[in-house]
Amino acid sequence: MMHATCQESFKHSIPPQPTLDLYRPLFPHPARPTSLPQPSNCRINITFRFYRPDFHPKSTPRCKCGVPTILRPDMKNHHDGKTDRYWWVCYAGAQNDGKGCDFWRVMDMQAEERGSAFADPGQVGCKDG
Repeated sequence: MMHATCQESFKHSIPPQPTLDLYRPLFPHPARPTSLPQPSNCRINITFRFYRPDFHPKSTPRCKCGVPTILRPDMKNHHDGKTDRYWWVCYAGAQNDGKGCDFWRVMDMQAEERGSAFADPGQVGCKDG
C-alpha cells in the first residue's frame, strides 16, 4: 500500500516495459461459465485513498475559484530523499478547461494544526508505559 508522498518519492523507480505479460484469469467469466478464460494484456489500476483525520478533504483549503486545493511537493529542493515543503495550489484547471486561479500557499503543519504532534494520543493508538 502506498500512502501520500510515496508517488512523489518513487515516481521514477519503475522501469518502462516494452511489453506486458499476459494476464491469465484463473476462473471463467461469470457471463460465460463454460468458456475457457482468455488471456489479456489489459492493465488494471487500483487506487485506494486513505486520509489521515488531519488531512481529510473537509479541512482542505479552497482557492479563489472555490475548488479544494491540492498539495504539491517541492521536487526541486528535496535533500536525501526527503521533501521539505509542500504547497497548496489551485486545482480548478483540471476541472475547468485549464482555467484556474493563481492561488498558492505554503503548507504550514503547525499553523494549520496538522500532523501527529497535534493528535490526541488516544486516537492514534499510543499507549503509556
